[in-house]
Amino acid sequence: MKQIAPGIALMLASACATPLTFVDQGNGVAYSGVMQDSITEDGRITATIEGVDYTGTWAIENSGNTLVVGEVKQSEDRRLTRTSQVKISTGNTSAAPDTAMAFARIKENSAEFAGVESHAGTGRIVLTSETGGQILCTYDPAGITTPLRGLCTRDDGVVFELFSEY
Repeated sequence: MKQIAPGIALMLASACATPLTFVDQGNGVAYSGVMQDSITEDGRITATIEGVDYTGTWAIENSGNTLVVGEVKQSEDRRLTRTSQVKISTGNTSAAPDTAMAFARIKENSAEFAGVESHAGTGRIVLTSETGGQILCTYDPAGITTPLRGLCTRDDGVVFELFSEY
């Protein structure tokens, strides 16, 4: 039973989808799409624009996370402070973090802390129709409380705003 539960959780996580809206900047007409959610940073996407079905892939590039743990100690006379910390990073963490969370526990003359920094990266979408038409998109990935936002360009030059509700 213990081995089945992670498999079911993985199936449920990969079965979720994010509804998308593509708005033609020229005439304001809205079209719909669906991005298949994934535990990895890539997946499948579909859209129907002006009666044409598009399928393709999405991927997030240059994202990363950093875990920071450490301790701050102060001497009894409060003149000397010593800090020690360890950072463990994955992916691209060269830019300033998009989000950061920190937790601290203070006791006597020291504080222990842990923090997580998240670097969202940039999203890319490539959509292709059965007739070979293409739409290319760049977007800022959605966060826990922020929707996905981006721009798409069809091969005939039409530009669409791209967004999700959450």
